[in-house]
Amino acid sequence: MKRTLGVAALGVALVLGTGCGAAADKAAERATEEAIEEAAGGGQVDIDDDGNVQVETEDGSFAANDGELPDDWPEDIPVIDGATVDSSFSTSSGGDTVTTAAMTTDKSVEEVLAFYKEELSGWTVDNESTSEFNGVPSGSLIASDGERTASIGATEASGSVTVSITYTAPSA
Repeated sequence: MKRTLGVAALGVALVLGTGCGAAADKAAERATEEAIEEAAGGGQVDIDDDGNVQVETEDGSFAANDGELPDDWPEDIPVIDGATVDSSFSTSSGGDTVTTAAMTTDKSVEEVLAFYKEELSGWTVDNESTSEFNGVPSGSLIASDGERTASIGATEASGSVTVSITYTAPSA
């Protein structure tokens, strides 16, 4: 199971890293899909023209999107105003779905954490921290609402803040 989704994730990283998408030749795209399917021991792999990848196996699923949130992103965890979604992925196995989105914003680490703390006001904040290492501020917020958990991390980098949100929920 871990091998299957791990191989699929490796294949996705290779596809996204090489820009397999609209500019890619369809034959090469299909060959990549078939190689991932074979390495994963079966299942179905689909790479669309934008480089988004969907992998379905009997053990679970994996999806990666370049520059957009996945379709199943929860409405009660919004993207902070002005942020650009860089990538996202979602994996489902063992009864849980884990979805992660990476984005960039011009807001400060403190502004990012305050925004998500307010947006998740109906959730229980399990942990909140900020720190500075070598002059680089960072922070995290972990909140839950009973069945679901959201983990938000923010780190300043090159004049902007990188935000990572990981959302875990029981699979539907």
